[in-house]
Amino acid sequence: MADTKVCSKCGIEKAVKEFRGCKKRGKYRASCHSCERSKWREKAKKRLQKHGIMVSCARCGKEVLKDPKEIKRYKTHFCSRACGTRGVGGFRKDLAGRRFGRLVVKEYVGKRGTGYFWLCKCDCGSSKMVRSGRLKTGSTKSCGCYREDYWRNQNGGRYKTKAGYIIIYKPGHPLASKNGQVTEHRWVAAEYWGLEAVKSAIVHHKNGIRHDNRIENLELRTSHTHWKGQTVEDMTEWAIEYLSVHAPELLKNA
Repeated sequence: MADTKVCSKCGIEKAVKEFRGCKKRGKYRASCHSCERSKWREKAKKRLQKHGIMVSCARCGKEVLKDPKEIKRYKTHFCSRACGTRGVGGFRKDLAGRRFGRLVVKEYVGKRGTGYFWLCKCDCGSSKMVRSGRLKTGSTKSCGCYREDYWRNQNGGRYKTKAGYIIIYKPGHPLASKNGQVTEHRWVAAEYWGLEAVKSAIVHHKNGIRHDNRIENLELRTSHTHWKGQTVEDMTEWAIEYLSVHAPELLKNA
């Protein structure tokens, strides 16, 4: 079989693959793909002129002819790709006045990167700038107060993590995170040994049970890796022994 074939419409000799049919493998059309596409474009244009409906562009307001099937399928219509895309000069849906969880959208702030940002007012009274995608998907529902209320109401702010540690709700504590959470074993150790001692050390469970936060089961270590760390008592004895040999005058002054 020849590697080329002449199109019956344009009369141009082209490769055989340009005539291959789409329904049956090995079947070839009389016309090439370019001519077939032109034929279908003309049919679509005639159908649009006969059955098309005039609608206004959702962005610029320009009147454009659309197919009834397309109108039924899509709620928003555009006159061109420039109006419909989310790139530069793209379409931005107005969210002002809408509520998302505890947030009420006030005004549009601007575009940063590929996202649109809105200024929102929370029910607690604070304001927050949120990306439109996070509002629509429900990723952001408040300024942060929702998370605080959730942990406060979760068994009185006390729960167990997958790693086995106990988390308690202590807002305002020096060891607490932004949402007021702190691990119970570090809080217990800080109450017993003092805050400064716990800040510079790691609290280790002697029996390996992470939810056993009795003070008898806790000890302070100098390293953040349990298997390499030494207890504070061992390091203190080593330091005194080392200074007594190499710098005894420092112990006398102390």
